[in-house]
This record gives sequence, C-alpha cells and structure tokens, in this order.
Amino acid sequence: MGETGTFGRRLFGPHSNYFFDRNPDERQRLENQFHLLGEDFDRWFDEALRMGGLSTDPSGAVWSILDLGCGEGQFTRQVAQRYPEATVVGMDVDRAAVEAASRDAAGNVRFLVHDAREPLPPVLDPGVAFDIAVMWMVLLYLPDKKGALANLAGALAPGGVVLLCNQPDQAVRFSHPVAMELIAASLEMGRRFGILGPEAGLDSALEESGFEDIATVTLEYPVGGATVCGQRWWGHLLTTVAAARRAVVEVGGLMDGAEFDRKLEYLAVEPMLRHSGRWDFLVTLARREGGWQGGTGEHGRAGRRTGLPRDQVRQDAGQAERQDPAYGAPRSGAVAGKLCGRGRDLWQVLRFDGLADGDVLEGLTAADAEFPLRLVAGVAGRANAEAAFEVHLAV
Repeated sequence: MGETGTFGRRLFGPHSNYFFDRNPDERQRLENQFHLLGEDFDRWFDEALRMGGLSTDPSGAVWSILDLGCGEGQFTRQVAQRYPEATVVGMDVDRAAVEAASRDAAGNVRFLVHDAREPLPPVLDPGVAFDIAVMWMVLLYLPDKKGALANLAGALAPGGVVLLCNQPDQAVRFSHPVAMELIAASLEMGRRFGILGPEAGLDSALEESGFEDIATVTLEYPVGGATVCGQRWWGHLLTTVAAARRAVVEVGGLMDGAEFDRKLEYLAVEPMLRHSGRWDFLVTLARREGGWQGGTGEHGRAGRRTGLPRDQVRQDAGQAERQDPAYGAPRSGAVAGKLCGRGRDLWQVLRFDGLADGDVLEGLTAADAEFPLRLVAGVAGRANAEAAFEVHLAV
C-alpha cells in the first residue's frame, strides 16, 4: 500500500507511514506514552549496555548512543540525564520536533535533523562509531525497514548493540466490544500501512543487516480493570484510537465519521473497571557483527568473545559489582566484576584496581557465581581498566 490509503491520499510524506494526526493532542499523547514506558525503557537500555559490555556506572559511562527517530527527545534526554558522561545524539526527520528537543538540552546531548532512510552523516570524531543505537517505536513506521536497519548498522561500531521497540501484529486485546470495533479498525489501517506485519521478518532483516545475538521479549501492560495502572493505559489507548480517526475514516474509509465519533464518546464516559485487556510491545536487542578485539577502546569498552550461538540466552550469573578479596587475584589490589554466561561458554568483565600493564591473573574464582569457575587466560590491559576473560565451568 505504501504511503497512501484506499483514496490515494498521501499522509505525512515519503519518509514515514506515521498515520496519527500531528497536532498538540498528538504531542501530548506521545508525552503520555513516554511516561508510561519510561521506566521499562531505562531497564532495557541498561540491558543493552550490559549486552555491549558498557558501563552502567554514571561516572564511568563514556560510551556513545544514537537515538534515531527521537521525536521531541523525551527518551534521549532521559539517557543524557542518567549518564552525564555519555555522548548522546538524537535524530529525527521532523525539524519542529528537533527544535523542541533541543530547548534546554543538557550539555552532553545534541539533536539533528536526519531522514532515517539515508545513511547517517558523520557525527562523532573521525573513525569513531556509536556504541548503542535506539529506535523506540520508530522502525514500524518506516516504509523501508531493511534499509533503515542497514543504515543503523553502518553507524554502529563492531559489537555495538541496537535496542528496538515495536508492536506485535495483535497488539491490543480488550473485553469491551465497542472498544474492539475501533481498535480493530485502527489495527487494520496499521496493517495496510505496513506498521503491523514486520514481527515475523524482523530477525531475518536484522541478520541481513549484519546483526547477531538477536533476542526479542514481549512487554505486557494491563488496560482497564480495577488498577490505577490499567486505567492509565486505558486512557492512553483511548487517545491513541482517537488519533487514528483521520486514517480510519478519511483515508481508509473503514467507518463513517459520525459513527466513529459516537463510539468514541460512548467509551470516554463508560466506566472500564469491569472491562480489561492488555497492550503488548516488543523489545528487541541485537549486536552488530564483528565484536571487540580485546583491551579497552576509546569509549572504555571491554574486550569480549564473539561468535556465540544466537539462540543461547545471556544469563546474569553474578551479583552486582563489588570489591571482594575472595576473587583471589595473585597481586594485591581489589577486583570487582560481573559474570555473564551463555551455556558452557562464559565470559567475565572485571574492573581492576592496583594492577600494572601486563599483569596476568591466574586461578581466578568468582566467589559469588552460581557455579564454580576457573580462569583460562587473561591479561589486565592497564590499571583501573576493564578487560574480558574467557572462563569455563570448573570440573
């Protein structure tokens, strides 16, 4: 269907299939969406950092992140606020949104106008690529999803991580029949515009673009019912359905305008304490092929192993970072770290204090692990640096 509905009317230009009305109400709807999803965004952004071996300590977070399709920059500015030492860049095709995002922005974040269909312009220092890239509720609205992913891969350093948020084909389920009529009409327009449907092909599109270690989880939110959380999501669902009116009525011709308005007004005053459902979102993490070559790079990355099977799930087997003499370094100096594992292939990212260049650690034991480990090999890159060590199950 491309950019037009059944009447051949172009909506918002060739760069996007975004069919919601763009007005002050839509700006408020997106602001509400940010507040509803913000905490989970933080959680999954930090998981992307861990997947990339990047620091989640604000004082040591000297990595770089690109938020492509940032809109007015709510999520972008939240990252910049949480990690003041990071280099944060937001890009969006909407110049007005970029101008709004730039107002009173922190010193470590900048916003640029860019069309996601095009390769990214040079933004960082020559030869330096981004460590993390985010497309949060953006990819589903792009006509050429594979092209956008390829451009994103080109902006990431080898081993860099992408964080995506999309919606499944059947994103919303609700027990009220009138609500489901309007929801079904909105979902049908989403299907016609290609917003729904990419769920099945996302893994292959990422692989073709040079990503590996792909994992997707479903975030399930209650809608309606007897909880405050469910009522907040019901209010957001109602405003989202209302924002799709022009697409459903004028472009798609799926419902008469007066009928749409009548149903919407009925739902706005109908108590939904006894009606409930859920709204699903898909969060995907993937790593750009290539991996790190060891040592600590310009952005403070640790070395890591690559080539692990993508169907083996990452497990956090260690506890939070701590300083513990039970780690057993052969020299004096505190060692703190976090153990990560994939099946029987395990790697450990450690921070060392008091070690000199070339020091070799032997017989290292992770005292807080769920199973015993022994160190195979490892060399500390430099004092106070992070390094990766290949370890195996002790037998």
